[in-house]
Amino acid sequence: MTSCKLIVYYPGDFRIFSGTLLCADPLQVSLQGFDKTDIEPAISMKLKWHVDNSPCLATVSFVSATDDVINLNLISSTQPDNDDSHFIEFKNYIDIVNAPLESIGDLRHRADQINNRHRSSLGTQIKKIITDETLTNQYLFKLLLQVDSKLDELLDNIKQEDIIEGLKQRKTLSLGGGGITFVYEEDDIAIGDSVYVQALPKNGLGLNFAAICKVRDIIAVPNGSICEADFDYIDESTRETIIHFIFQKDREKLKRNKI
Repeated sequence: MTSCKLIVYYPGDFRIFSGTLLCADPLQVSLQGFDKTDIEPAISMKLKWHVDNSPCLATVSFVSATDDVINLNLISSTQPDNDDSHFIEFKNYIDIVNAPLESIGDLRHRADQINNRHRSSLGTQIKKIITDETLTNQYLFKLLLQVDSKLDELLDNIKQEDIIEGLKQRKTLSLGGGGITFVYEEDDIAIGDSVYVQALPKNGLGLNFAAICKVRDIIAVPNGSICEADFDYIDESTRETIIHFIFQKDREKLKRNKI
């Protein structure tokens, strides 16, 4: 049996259900924590699984459910999925702006500056060692992290010259080693467009980074679009920081579910 993920899109939101592919023809899956009512308000669904160890993706629709078996119908051809990186639901807000071609060079430079600064920051150094410390030391280090985050936020607010026209906080739905999914309210975006993304201390995410992403897919929703975007310009060290953050969030979720 093959592991799979069902991504369910709602107006302005979505959920990820992990499970097992039971049969490819007809398409049958078993998903953890899935209920028929979860898809009633859905506007689209995608299934990710592996064929001959290669990731693939297809748009699907719900047919029926019996006990733990969910029957789906393919409504698009199966496509290779170039992004096989781990991703999680990430309901938060990140600064995003559509990036025209003429501004890409400047935005890449800005992303490098932000990532280099945060890579060498006190907070980043603390995060590398905090898990190996005693509980008492972890508490003290977390206080230092809060102080460092506030100082960074003040510095970012002081740098008025760094303001980018059109940059605004937008709701994110997922975060992965390969990119992000976000809600975009305006209509000036299309598949293939580049967007500049930055998460600074003011966002309060516990994750600071900047990147250029390329829009891979757009799903129309009332009053906007859900955009899936791949990282197009990001250094590997920053990508590794994002991946570490993702798995940390996964561990926290597992701990909460055990309580």
